[in-house]
Amino acid sequence: MIVLALLVLNFLIFFSWMYDWLIDIPLFFGSVEAFTIVMLVHVLNSRDNPSVKLTWCLLITAVPLLGAILYFWTRYALGH
Repeated sequence: MIVLALLVLNFLIFFSWMYDWLIDIPLFFGSVEAFTIVMLVHVLNSRDNPSVKLTWCLLITAVPLLGAILYFWTRYALGH
């Protein structure tokens, strides 16, 4: 009986957290979209080869956060 009560409590806590998270989804996606636009402007204003710019723009548009991390990692040699 105690296990069943704890299981129900676990589901209630989980779904209450999911409800809070679902409310914040538009804020998250709006922030990611704004970040993507800023990154695209930054890449397009760089002095790189146009084919390199296009490749970075496609990568940043497809996976914004990972693409931005990889861009800064390779552009500014953060690993060295």
